[in-house]
Amino acid sequence: MSATTLDRPGAATSPTPAHAEADRAERERLRSDAERWLAALPIRTVLRRPPRGTGERGHPRLAMYRTAAGSPEFWEKTWLVSPPYRMRGYTLPTWYRDAFTRWLPSDGLIIEAGCGNGNLLRMLANHDPARWGNFAREPQKGACVEGLDFAPNAIAENRRIHPEGCYRVGDVRDLPYQTGGLSGYISMGVVEHFGEPERAVILREAARTLRPGGVAIITVPSLSPARRLRASLGGFADESTIDRSKLDFYQFYFTRREIAGQIEAAGLRAVAFDGYDCRRGFADAFGERAGRVLDRLARGSAWMARRIDHPPRPVRRFCPHMLMVVAIKPW
Repeated sequence: MSATTLDRPGAATSPTPAHAEADRAERERLRSDAERWLAALPIRTVLRRPPRGTGERGHPRLAMYRTAAGSPEFWEKTWLVSPPYRMRGYTLPTWYRDAFTRWLPSDGLIIEAGCGNGNLLRMLANHDPARWGNFAREPQKGACVEGLDFAPNAIAENRRIHPEGCYRVGDVRDLPYQTGGLSGYISMGVVEHFGEPERAVILREAARTLRPGGVAIITVPSLSPARRLRASLGGFADESTIDRSKLDFYQFYFTRREIAGQIEAAGLRAVAFDGYDCRRGFADAFGERAGRVLDRLARGSAWMARRIDHPPRPVRRFCPHMLMVVAIKPW
């Protein structure tokens, strides 16, 4: 979706057309500058092997490092590139539709933990307002979906453009909700940015705050069969080859078994899996030239574009960029 085609809200008071146009131009300039800044940062995806002589077992881990990924400036630029929009007319992408409509409750309080720009939350409410648009929390009127993020600026912007919505500042490692107070928990690309101890805390917080029978939908980058094939052929350098003084840890990749084991260790039960963004996963495993072949095929046929966007399940298992896990809190 192009940032220039989405519905941008006006200010709290009605601006003149000249002021509104100047504001849009300034926002677009800041977004373009941030996009160029991020694109220029070196990125390395490497294998992290179990330390020798420690007795630690398991397969090598895939990890991504980015320059300045640990700095506040990095995340401020990231949010400028992908800012909050009102998302009028946009519903759930095909990638998410099956899992969300099948599993996500239609009552109680659902949170998106680490909502960032909040755009997914608003697409969810647009998709089925009677089921997920009860921001006033009226009885018997569907679920309320609330966005939570540690960044005050992101929450303030979400509130500005969607004043009727529910957004709050909070830490995914210490959720400001009572035990058993949530019917649903959404985490889209969050837990991979944390190390093992903190990730365990985040998942335990999800389990604590969900009611019995409550549903968590969690996504992480996939250590897919395609990426494992590339790794077996020497396609990723060893972590020891990078200069840790110049690159910050950014994220881990996970197999199904690995992330499911961590979710279940926290007290939830994984019940369903799916993969998505296979174009990116395919290009990452087999090279950007392979990705451009898919792009040409997509441009040549609307049917092919839909198949590449959401291919059959065996393809979504072989080469997804992201892995989605649905988990339930046992009764």
